[in-house]
Amino acid sequence: RIELEEIEAICLQHDHIVECGCLLHEAKAQLVAFVRTTPADLSEHQLRHWLSASLTAFQMPSIFIFVREPLPRTISG
Repeated sequence: RIELEEIEAICLQHDHIVECGCLLHEAKAQLVAFVRTTPADLSEHQLRHWLSASLTAFQMPSIFIFVREPLPRTISG
């Protein structure tokens, strides 16, 4: 079982990540992470490398989407 909040909490330990939200795309069986960074020059490769020290391959998001705006916290945005 994947605990999305656990993955988000680990991502937020990175110095350059301001916000993180994870979701499971069930139709494609993919874990997606939305991350907002500051500064915005953190690459997906750097993030994957850093997360690999704390996450198992099963917990590692398949897709990282880097966003510039704050993440919506409600259904209506």
